[in-house]
Amino acid sequence: MTDVRGEVRIDVTPGPVDLTIVKEGFAPVTTTVTVAAGQQQPVAVELEKPPTIEERVTVSATRTDKRLEDQRMRVEVLEIATRLKRSSS
Repeated sequence: MTDVRGEVRIDVTPGPVDLTIVKEGFAPVTTTVTVAAGQQQPVAVELEKPPTIEERVTVSATRTDKRLEDQRMRVEVLEIATRLKRSSS
């Protein structure tokens, strides 16, 4: 756990130490630090927001195994009669 300034102090054995920092809402960060005996080793880590993933899915369906473009279609022609009234001049 970190203090109010976001700092933490841990005791480790001298040599290389793998640190993994995890915070909700951020991508985990792993770094290796070499610690000398009897020394403090400050480590600054910058957390980043995780990348957002966008996907698009297009779904289409028919009741047959044929494409719509390959289906026969019935077309009906409707006639509309229009009557024009002519006015006499």
